Amino acid sequence: MEEELCKGDPTPTVTWWKDSSLLDDDYYVTPGGAVRNELLINRLQRDFLMSVLTCEASNSNLSMPVSKSVTLDLNWRQVELVCQSSGSRPPARIVWKKGSDKMSGAVVPRRDNVTISKIRFIPTIDDHGKYLSCQADNVLIPHSALEDGWIVTIFYQPRLTLSLGANIQHDAIREGSDVYFDCNIQANPWVSEIDGYAPVCKPGQKIVYGVGRKESVMIRCEVLADPTDVTFHWTLNNTFESLELRSYTTNKTVSEATYKPRTRYGYGILSCWAKNAIGTQIDRCNFSVIPAGSPDPVRNCDVTNRTITDIEVECEAGYNGGLKQFFHLEVFNSPLEKLQTNMTKQDFPVFNINDLPPGTNFILAIYASNSKGKSHSVSLTATTLSAPEKRTAKLERPAISPVLGILIGIVGALVLLAVLIVIIMRFRTQEQKKSPAVQDVMDKSQTPFQKDMDEVLDPDTRNLTSYLLQLLNFTVVVHQLKR
Repeated sequence: MEEELCKGDPTPTVTWWKDSSLLDDDYYVTPGGAVRNELLINRLQRDFLMSVLTCEASNSNLSMPVSKSVTLDLNWRQVELVCQSSGSRPPARIVWKKGSDKMSGAVVPRRDNVTISKIRFIPTIDDHGKYLSCQADNVLIPHSALEDGWIVTIFYQPRLTLSLGANIQHDAIREGSDVYFDCNIQANPWVSEIDGYAPVCKPGQKIVYGVGRKESVMIRCEVLADPTDVTFHWTLNNTFESLELRSYTTNKTVSEATYKPRTRYGYGILSCWAKNAIGTQIDRCNFSVIPAGSPDPVRNCDVTNRTITDIEVECEAGYNGGLKQFFHLEVFNSPLEKLQTNMTKQDFPVFNINDLPPGTNFILAIYASNSKGKSHSVSLTATTLSAPEKRTAKLERPAISPVLGILIGIVGALVLLAVLIVIIMRFRTQEQKKSPAVQDVMDKSQTPFQKDMDEVLDPDTRNLTSYLLQLLNFTVVVHQLKR
């Protein structure tokens, strides 16, 4: 099948589609300036029955694409089966069966005591291995049925389906989980080798690219294919235009396209797809090209944990501006009015701040940045816990004023001087005595020291000593009263 279109400005792209699936996008410009795309289907399969083939030409989103369609109605090979019964009176009743299912057949008029039934049989893959039979009986004679038949053998090309392993639960699959697939094959004769598949997008690729106007960006597209000898195609689609990219490189199953949005309408979806000897990639690899800018501020920040020296803060990331973003934290010591520390994270705005002074108030400033700039800061306050107090018992000592200390020192000195005088005078008196004097019987209530003083000292000295002792007692009493 082929389709030829007239000239267009810009040159149109001509593609063939089967329903909503792309069949062929290889076209060329004839010497006369027209665009031609020839579609060759080597072997029509049964799934082409009543399919709509559409040839579409488009050169701009400013106008509707031009298309023409054709519907395929297939006639495939039929087998005529004949069942013949003779000798029955009345004529035999003939029933066709495929497995346990009855089939309707046409009865040919009887002649010469022979009954003939014909049926048109269209074999399918599902008929392989089934028992096809013809049964004739006389309705007036019970248990008179006779049967003839054979097992149907159908030859067909391999058919396969890919599914998750039988023991794998789809809802339990997470990133990093180990999975395996079952490749289910139907073929007759049986396959001798399992190999080859059409290209598909490799999972896990970067799909969003932020770029400024008139800035170039390199977009990488990788597919999985067997064989790996593939050809790539790139297109840009948005609400204003549809363009084919021709500036790209290919290395086996990887293609890299360089794109530069020149106007504000130059953003949209870049699509990449590949083709190999097995077939054309059905689901394209789509990449979003968006205007790049500064990231949005973080949100929902909260202090999740506090200790004597640590503070933990968690936030939610905002829009990254179309570029890779980083998260920053600045910790300001409020009492000292200085920057205590700062931190940067690449993946998530979660910060664990260590080695902080206890019982201190801090201001936390959090913001995001990318190559285009930084977001507004989000601030919150947090305080480390105070260190536990050390409680010890203190012995209270009486406070002695300087004046009281001087008085006590003077009185003590006078008392000591008086005692020395008494001792000296006592020894002098004993030397003067030539014989021991008769001692009177001491009163039990008097101390030896008081007795000696009464005997040795004269009345004036005894009065002076008594006065000094009374003065010392009075000073101590006054001090106690002040307390």
